[in-house]
Amino acid sequence: MMLPAQPPVEVVDAQIHMWEVDGPDHPWDANFGTEDAAAAATRAHYTGRIVGDHATLTAMAVAGVDAALIVTPAIYGNDNSYGLSVVAGYPDRFRLIGRIDPSTMDLEQKVAASHGSGLVGYRIVIANQDSYERLVGGYFDRLLAAAADFGVPICIYLPRRVAHVRDLSRRFPTLSITLDHLGLPQPPLVQPGEDAWESLPDVVALAEIPTVTVKLTAVPTMSSQPHPHTDLWPYLHRILRAFGPDRIMWGSDWTRPESPGTYREGVTYISETDELGPAEKALVLGGTLRHVFRWRKVVRQNGVSASSSLPSCGMK
Repeated sequence: MMLPAQPPVEVVDAQIHMWEVDGPDHPWDANFGTEDAAAAATRAHYTGRIVGDHATLTAMAVAGVDAALIVTPAIYGNDNSYGLSVVAGYPDRFRLIGRIDPSTMDLEQKVAASHGSGLVGYRIVIANQDSYERLVGGYFDRLLAAAADFGVPICIYLPRRVAHVRDLSRRFPTLSITLDHLGLPQPPLVQPGEDAWESLPDVVALAEIPTVTVKLTAVPTMSSQPHPHTDLWPYLHRILRAFGPDRIMWGSDWTRPESPGTYREGVTYISETDELGPAEKALVLGGTLRHVFRWRKVVRQNGVSASSSLPSCGMK
């Protein structure tokens, strides 16, 4: 007797970047790219290229990705208008993780209004000593407090200093914190001879904090083997055992120049592996994300749209 086929797992990407040419409608941040060599290289990567809505939807169709979180790229500074325009055009397919100036006068009002705009979270990147000193010195505290008050998740990238998330969680106990890129340094931030997994015990230790979740974004960049990157699984299983699949979400970081292989391969190393079961894949590939970011899936019945219930997850 032939068993019925398993229904396809919905795939929701936790991080992609989209942008258009620098222009008056959505101008780039003139200061970005002047800070250091890494920022200059990033700006050069964006210059002369466009990755807009049509190109992104085509790439998603080929890769088998149903929906995605757009993360405002650094070239836009704190201007989220381009990403919000894409979300408005395709509300079933996209939501936005934005950037914001923590010192802006109307910060609390902007954070409070996020849910109705299609902006479902904010991102903080702490990639150098200066930004870390600002974090420790309280520069981001107003943003963290407002996000906690209004239930808006914060995505944070804090390579080599991820243990500091424990202090943030202690001071803002209701704040939903998502660790970008496993909380670990990835290319191009990895230094020659550095073990990118050295801080993995610090990441695993954060699993005891129920408000912390993890993005498996751009993980293939940390592999020394070709697709399907089997050398990653000893590390990923440690994270999965600690956090559980209901606190982990897959993401591609699509358009990242260091990513090996194709967008589809960036999905299939998770979606086609035998290292995870069907229920685990359903959570990691989309269910956890929809729960954490309160993004209900739109189910169409007889041409009428209706929001589905949220996936069942262990997050409090």
